[in-house]
Amino acid sequence: MVSRTTPGTRVPVGIVRDGKPRTLEVVIERLDTGVSATAADQPVDIGIELRALTPELTRRLQLPAGRAGVLVATVRNGSPAARAGLAAGDVLLEVNRNPVATPAEAAAALQPQSGRDTAFLLIWRDGVERFVTLARQP
Repeated sequence: MVSRTTPGTRVPVGIVRDGKPRTLEVVIERLDTGVSATAADQPVDIGIELRALTPELTRRLQLPAGRAGVLVATVRNGSPAARAGLAAGDVLLEVNRNPVATPAEAAAALQPQSGRDTAFLLIWRDGVERFVTLARQP
């Protein structure tokens, strides 16, 4: 839900403190991956830019040792990637059950296949692998 909320939006969040329910108002902020856009960013026609993972990013995102992938650097609002729930800071591990290790490899794998309007992605987010179905058509 947070990744689909526009940065700067105030939202109520329910918590329990000392056994009593409370509601706090929080402001959603943009995820800072700690890196800026580079010439190595790989735009993909589904509305994302991909970036190679550095050792520092791999540590910060807590990706398991030996696991390869590419960083989702940006997600364009209203794009197929946004509708699928992808968010900046996700790590794309597989496309259609095929591992991806470089932005170019991932971009090629995300190109439409003849007769397929859907791609199945395995991503890493918040310490958990998740499957995402991406529909290229609205």
